[in-house]
Amino acid sequence: MRRALLLSLVLTGCASKGDPQQGVIDPCLTPQAALLGCPPATPSGDFTIEDACQKLVDCGAIAIDQTNQNGDHFGDFLSCTRELRGNDFSADRLHFTLHCVEVTTCPDLSGGLGSPCFTFGGEP
Repeated sequence: MRRALLLSLVLTGCASKGDPQQGVIDPCLTPQAALLGCPPATPSGDFTIEDACQKLVDCGAIAIDQTNQNGDHFGDFLSCTRELRGNDFSADRLHFTLHCVEVTTCPDLSGGLGSPCFTFGGEP
């Protein structure tokens, strides 16, 4: 019994190293970031569409991969990148959205593509 418990702890520890796990939030992406000594969130200027969608995944706001019965993606990384690249996002709206997602904490992004960062000038 002890060996099984030890083995499961070792395997769990090994599995968590490397790539971030979905739903595991980086402490620097929380409102407590300043108290934890994290640097202040400031726009870098080179935050990409992929970076924004990955942050939504990392925050647990959208899924990594989610499809319906027809195989269409919705509420996931791919649909996020497609939406941000789509015609609904003017250059100004995209700029606003990327900067907003970059500096916003995970709790404020919990609405995913419906969070305040995705509204600009009253556009849904």
